[in-house]
Amino acid sequence: MGGERNRKKPDWEDVFFFEIELQEMGLLSEYEKAGILPIPKNLNPFDPETEEEQFNQWVDGHPEESRNFSEDCERREQVITRLLQQRRHG
Repeated sequence: MGGERNRKKPDWEDVFFFEIELQEMGLLSEYEKAGILPIPKNLNPFDPETEEEQFNQWVDGHPEESRNFSEDCERREQVITRLLQQRRHG
């Protein structure tokens, strides 16, 4: 049964903690410098929790920047997920 966990797709917690592990090992910045791991840049100056209305207005007024940020975040998660899967499967 333990092998089943290694074969399933990592969930967001697995990916989150693996990113921390990569940081602690000094590999995260190396992957970023090499262009392997995108660095999402959120250009929205408003906090989504404390300035929700302004945040949403900015998103509505800057669809391309918002989309680029979202896509970079998604690509980053996908790369970290693949790295974690490779680690699990050798």
